[in-house]
Formats: sequence, C-alpha cells, structure tokens
Amino acid sequence: MQLSFADTQKPLAVAAVLQAITKAPKCEAVVSKDVKEVSLKVSDDLTLIGEKDIITYLLTTFKCALMPTDATSKALCERWIALALGNPAEHAKIIDGHLLFRPFLLDGRMTIADVILASSLTADAAFPNISRYLAFMATQTELVKGTKLISQGIATFKRSGMTKPVSESAKKAQAKVGKKTGVQGTAASFGLADGKMGEVVTRFPPEPSGYLHIGHVKAAMLNHYVAEIYKGKMLFRLDDTNPTKENIEFVDNIQRDLKTLGITWSSMSYTSDHFDYIMQCAEKMIREGNAYVDNSDVNTMRDQRLEGIESACRANSVEKNLEMWEAMKTGADQTCVLRAKIDMKSPNGTMRDPVLYRYSGQAHHRTGTKYLIYPTYDLAVPIVDSIEGVTHALRTLEFQDRNEQYQWIAQALGLRCAKVVEFSRMNLVNTVLSKRKLQKFVDDGIVDGWWDPRFPTVQGIIRRGLTVQALREFVVSQGQSRNSNYMEWEKLWVLNKKIIDPIAPRFVGIESDMVDLTLTNVDSTVTESRPLHKKNPAVGEKSVLMGPTVVIDKADATSFKVGEKVTLMDWGNIVIEEISETGVKARLTLEDTDFKGTAKITWLAKEAATQPATMIKFGHLVTKKIPEDGDDPADFLNPESKVARTIFIDPKQFAGVKKGDIIQIERKGFCYVDEVTEVGPVLHLIPDGRKE
Repeated sequence: MQLSFADTQKPLAVAAVLQAITKAPKCEAVVSKDVKEVSLKVSDDLTLIGEKDIITYLLTTFKCALMPTDATSKALCERWIALALGNPAEHAKIIDGHLLFRPFLLDGRMTIADVILASSLTADAAFPNISRYLAFMATQTELVKGTKLISQGIATFKRSGMTKPVSESAKKAQAKVGKKTGVQGTAASFGLADGKMGEVVTRFPPEPSGYLHIGHVKAAMLNHYVAEIYKGKMLFRLDDTNPTKENIEFVDNIQRDLKTLGITWSSMSYTSDHFDYIMQCAEKMIREGNAYVDNSDVNTMRDQRLEGIESACRANSVEKNLEMWEAMKTGADQTCVLRAKIDMKSPNGTMRDPVLYRYSGQAHHRTGTKYLIYPTYDLAVPIVDSIEGVTHALRTLEFQDRNEQYQWIAQALGLRCAKVVEFSRMNLVNTVLSKRKLQKFVDDGIVDGWWDPRFPTVQGIIRRGLTVQALREFVVSQGQSRNSNYMEWEKLWVLNKKIIDPIAPRFVGIESDMVDLTLTNVDSTVTESRPLHKKNPAVGEKSVLMGPTVVIDKADATSFKVGEKVTLMDWGNIVIEEISETGVKARLTLEDTDFKGTAKITWLAKEAATQPATMIKFGHLVTKKIPEDGDDPADFLNPESKVARTIFIDPKQFAGVKKGDIIQIERKGFCYVDEVTEVGPVLHLIPDGRKE
C-alpha cells in the first residue's frame, strides 16, 4: 500500500488505523505537493481518496482487534468513529464531559474509536479531560507507529527536496472522490440501493389508531437515522385511511412521541391530503382494466382468494365497473369493494386481487363526511410515496409479501416506485404490540391508559424509566438486520443502566417498617454536606442530617449481631451493642476507617425521615413469553404486574427533584420520578437488566 499526502497534511488517523488492522499489506508513506487530498493506493486498480473513505474501507476489509464484537458496543464505537471523522473539535465540550470519569470512549477498554479520535483532536487547556486523554493515547502503540509512518514520509520528502510524482491511478481517483467506496461512514452499512448523499428521502407513515409503541420506534428511528447519515430528508405522514379506528387524540400523541424521541421531519402530511388524487388513480385503474368492483360477500371473497378462484365480477365490463364504482362513492351500495385485477393463481396471496377501496360510514377526523369510501393501505402507500418523492421505503419484514404488490400498483399507474428496504420487526418477549389488543386493555380498565408504564408505548416505557438515548442506541445497533428472533427486555435495560448510572443522583429511602438505631455516644445533631454521586461530583451535593437516633430498614436490623461492625453509608462505622424489640443501640467509631468486609447500610436521621414516597415496581403485563396472534392476552395477565410500597425520605434532600428525573434510591434501585406532589413523590423502579 502507498499512503500519499501533501506536506501540509498529517493523516494520523489513517496511519494509526493501518497499525491497528491485522494482516494488512506493508504501507509506504509518500509526501507530495501535488496531492490535494489524502489517498491510499491499495492496488493498481484501486486508490481510495479522503480519510473517511480510506478508514471505512480499512475497517470493512480487514479485521481489527480494537473493534468490539458485541452489537451494542460496536454500534457505539461506530458512532464515535463517525464523530471523529467529522469535525470533533465542534463537540469538544461533550467529549470532555464524557471523558470525565472514563479513560476511554467506551467503558472497559480502548477501541478503534479512541485511536481515530485521539488522532483527530488537539489538546486544549479549556478541556482538561481531553488533554489527559490525548496524553495517554499518545503513548499507545497504534499512535506511536502511526506517527512514525507519517514522520518517515515527511523526512524522505524533506531530504529529496522535491515532490514524488503521483501515480496515474491516484490522479484518476482524485477526480472520482468516493466512487470506489460509495457512501461514507456508517451510511455504507445500510447498503441502500441507489442511495446518494443529499438525495435520500425516507418516510415514517404510522396509522393514527393508537399511541406509538416500541415497534414503531424502530421504524421511526431507522428512517430518521438513514435520512440523517445520507444527509437527506425524512417525511412524516399520518396514514389516516381508516376512520373507524382513528382520532385526533392519536394524531396529537404520535407527534408528541416523535418529539420526545428527538425525531424531526422535513415535512408532515396526511394520506387524506391526497384522497382526491388516489381516487383518480383508482378510476384510472378501472378504465384501463386493472381494477374491478366486487359485490361478493366477505366470506365468499375470502374463500375464493384462499382457493385461487376468480370472482364472477372479475369479468365485468369497464362500464359496469364504473357504474358500480359511482354507487360506492355515493353510498348507494355499501357492500361493494374495489379490487385490483392481478393474478388469482399467484403463490403470493397478496397478489390475489387485493382490495383497494371499501365503504365506511364513519366520519373522518379531518375530512368529515366528504368521502364515504376510503383507500386501503395497499393502494395509498405506493401512490403517496411516489408523489411525495420518497426514494427509499424502509419497511419491516411483515410487509415482505406485499413488496410485489407495492411494485405492481406503482407500475400499473405509471408511477415512480421507491426502493423497498426491509428490516426485522422489533419483537420483545412478554410483549403485546397489537394496537387492537392494547386498546382492549385500556377499554377494560386493566391499565390506566396508553401511557401506562406496563405498556410498550413510548409514553409507557419512558415512564418506566427507559431513556431515549438507550432506545436509540439499541435500535441503531440492530441496523438493517433481518433477524426476527424475540429479544429479551434485559438487553435494553442493561444498556439503559450504563447510561443513567454515571449521572443519576443518589438518595436514601427507608422502608415503612423502619427500626430506630440509637447511637449511644452521639449527643448532638449536625448537618454535613455529601455528594449526590460519589463518583461524579458534577451531579452536586446534598445536606445530610446526623443525630443520636437514625432509622434503618427492619431487614437490616434483623441481620445484626451484638459486637458486629457495620458501616453507616456516608457517615462511618458503628459497633452493635444491643438489639431489642424496640430498636438497636450502637456506638459510632469514626476513628475506625477500615470499611472492608462490613455490611453497608442506608439510614436517615429520625427527624428527617418524615416524607412518605410511593415506590412502584412494574412487571410484564402478560406472563406468556411469546404471545400468538390468536391469543386473548386477558388469559395471560400477570397479577403482580404492579406492586406499590411506601418508603420514607428526607423532604429537604428531595426539594430539587422534579417530575421526569431519574434518581437512585440507594440499595433499592434506580427510579423514574413520575409525580411530585404535596403528599409525596411517586417513584417508578427502573429495571436494571438482572433476571429475578
């Protein structure tokens, strides 16, 4: 290999990556004034231009021991690489904060992202954590050898006093920047057909028949993510073609949920904006013999489709079909449907003359009673995708059979057809995603609403304590995977804990069956300051009241033995002197600073533990691990899906806690603050990923 760069350039990131990959050919550094952009000659037929394309090629072609192998860590690593290959100086403040308590970008070990970022940043006194990080990274083998490779090239250039000519292949490549590797950075991993930077248009088209759930989140985030990495646009469209299920409440909350997720869109539309045009398309299909009106009853139509038998109406003349069509439009005939005339013998059931239009007497939430018939999703989507300029339709694998139908309708109407990109649906165990079944839970009063923390909706899982960051990283880590296996919730909660643990302030809560602990050698009450997070002073401090009598959990008190040394967290060691039914007596031994092997217990001064707080633990709503389509979820309800208990807190410490905060009640768990009221806060325990 030959790495070429100008004497004013220093492609340390490329040079360092070359040292990190395994079994790479030997590389020579060549400096020339004629070079406009860094290039890497791989062979006579391939020369890569630009640091981004070179690094992308190297990391996708060769093995790299510094690239994580697990999906979550790999996705995080790739995100840091993308940032490092952009303009990392713009994000210096964020990077500096991230490195406050970390030696590397990812917890645990150095990755290739560290090599690339450290090669792309410079030390700055304003960012001490970055400076510390760079000083350490400069001693790592990859950067040491990468710097040596660059220095050798520069030294040779200075000794020669002249430029070394650039190969013809390199010159040709200079004129075709990026052609060899296609899309730069992480965009390449999605492999979009005909995906071009700045031209990709995706769309997220939910039906407003319920709140967004975690299945929708994956579709929304991937559409947004792909549009973002291709520097394109994501359209937000509400597919409001079924007035019997849709209403304004769902429309408003879908928008609210997308904003919560940090998903923005270039434009917002409704399928109903195009009802007139869709109707014109339907009439065109009738006139051209590609659609017919069928007055068969539902059961007959279903049986005929199953057996591949043509309906008698399939032979209707165009004139007859138009006459029946008009009767549908006016409501004179409410039993007919419009069907596509495709192939009743097709092995693909969706191609057996699917329904395109049907009657509905329900008023539409936007158009009122202007229309009495409505297009099906199958007809509307290819039409609206085409006229709104969608280039890539990202859909879950459940629509796989409908792809052929999607293309047929677009071709029958002479419309440009978007490229269909498939990805697996997000399937999670013990989870019901059917909006019809979720609505029944709401209607039957089994849950409080679509926002119940036991629901897989955006509003539900946020109230359960899941962060948007964890959700986004989880979705992006799956990417365009077609693996449809059911996943455990634990993976998501483990990722969530890694995000909240370094920043959640710590508080103490004592169970309602508290026991008095009297410190026999403490006479007065004092207030001292303690950090809200022992490992992150930036979180702040809290005032801790210390006095002769404190309260502790009964479970702790019953575990004590006379003479035992115990540690009161944030205070010091004590020695148990007496245990009785009325409480525990102990002696405070602040001079003893040996905390190894002692039981660590939480406590509050008795006069401080005055504020009750409700702590709620949620479980799966259904006990069946993989619910099936024909199941009635009511048969598998978990009777212990919501269990509440009371703890007592220090109201002064909680004075700054707000609704929506995530905190930790030490030794009890992380909590989402769902309410803050005069009678006390309501805390939702956040799962930590450990199976019980």
